[in-house]
Amino acid sequence: MGIPLQTFRGHTNLTELQYVEEKLKPVSLQHLQKFYVDTIPKNPTGDFVFPTVTNVQRTKLQCTSDNQTPLFYQEVSPSRSGDKFQKKKAIIGISFMLTLKWENTDDSIEHKFVVTLSRERIPYLYSHTFSLPSKQCHAASESNLRQEDCPTESSASLQGNCQSLDTSSSVPCQDEVPNKYTSSLVTVVTYNIWNFQTLGPEEMYYARIKRLGKLVSESQADVIAFQEVRFDFSKLINGPSQIDHLREYLPLYQFVFQPAMSFPKDFVGRIEEGLAIFSRYPIKSHDYILLSRISADDEDRHQRICLHAEIETPRIKNLHVFVTHLALSQTARERSVVEIWNFMEKYPGPALLMGDLNAEPHEKSIRKQPFLTFRFLMGEVEINGTRTEGLRDGWLLFHKEPRPNAPGKYQMNEEKDEGLTFSTLDGDLRKRIDYIFIREESGINTQSVGLLDDNGRQSVAASDHLGVKVVLNSENG
Repeated sequence: MGIPLQTFRGHTNLTELQYVEEKLKPVSLQHLQKFYVDTIPKNPTGDFVFPTVTNVQRTKLQCTSDNQTPLFYQEVSPSRSGDKFQKKKAIIGISFMLTLKWENTDDSIEHKFVVTLSRERIPYLYSHTFSLPSKQCHAASESNLRQEDCPTESSASLQGNCQSLDTSSSVPCQDEVPNKYTSSLVTVVTYNIWNFQTLGPEEMYYARIKRLGKLVSESQADVIAFQEVRFDFSKLINGPSQIDHLREYLPLYQFVFQPAMSFPKDFVGRIEEGLAIFSRYPIKSHDYILLSRISADDEDRHQRICLHAEIETPRIKNLHVFVTHLALSQTARERSVVEIWNFMEKYPGPALLMGDLNAEPHEKSIRKQPFLTFRFLMGEVEINGTRTEGLRDGWLLFHKEPRPNAPGKYQMNEEKDEGLTFSTLDGDLRKRIDYIFIREESGINTQSVGLLDDNGRQSVAASDHLGVKVVLNSENG
């Protein structure tokens, strides 16, 4: 059950709208001035026109033990008469959705943001999408808010609730998009970025994220789906938000970040991990589903999601991008892919399913059938009466299935097959668990498939995974 929007405690001298105007609006404008200054209208004298703030919604991120009942903790305050104990709700943060809108200008612009506040009231951007409506384009529709449960979990099997902020708007005409791209090619990448981990001291993360950022930037990908993206309040050296780190290397991309799981530390510290989509092209809408789980299963304890974004490219008007990161449990994966396919069927047209599936093509399920998760996605078998249709494994369109790096598969010192994606932390890659599945439509075909790899291994690896890269070609438009 979603937590209701409530009065923002801790700022009683400001109304909620005043708080947004004075604290959150400047943060959003700073982002635009740094990366999208050309989209900010100017008056006849050349000065920037200030926007109005609309569609403000806010959500408390509150831990629960059962997705309904708020979790409390005791705060101890020393005093002369002895320690005082106060019972408090476990609130790990607050998120705001807001729209910056310029009215009465020749080119009305709307920028949509999700800004999250840490317990220390420090703001961080979680998403930014925008549209440029004009006389030749459809007027922007009102943004839609949908409240959903968002269970999260700590190492003590705590769960937290949050509400999803799902915004939707009309897309701009392509000839008005800043830094436009008119090629019929669309390059997409999936990449598990290994959150904040390193093989050594925490300080090594700075060098690793620089390698990773350089790699994804130089890939010239139009759409990038990231997994294991974290916000971690304890990472003081480099800052807690990996979204901030990524957008420094992808400055002209719209982006959405959706946490999937949370690890509250002492009930108040905020650590959460999830999925993100970055796009050069307008993100028309985005939403997600929670994947079911069995918390009693140690390999299925973490909450998983599937994040979806509808993206308009110059030639593919509605490209549906789905990204997920599946559980370690085979039974959970088999359950999840059915739920994801049912989600995908709600959105007809060309689509991509990308991510770290934690599944090898040759694995056997508890049903003693080989390749069940993989074969289901390929449409070769049913699971519980459901069968996919039209999905193709991008890698196999151009390459053979690589042999896993397992005993008996290779001769001594034999070069390993191309296509393995995990783990760069070992001397050799061992298995293929990262995928891009493609649902093609008329006029769209896959031009090439490869790996995103800077050849860094072990302590100099950009991540513990390699990325997968697909180039689509569209003759439409």
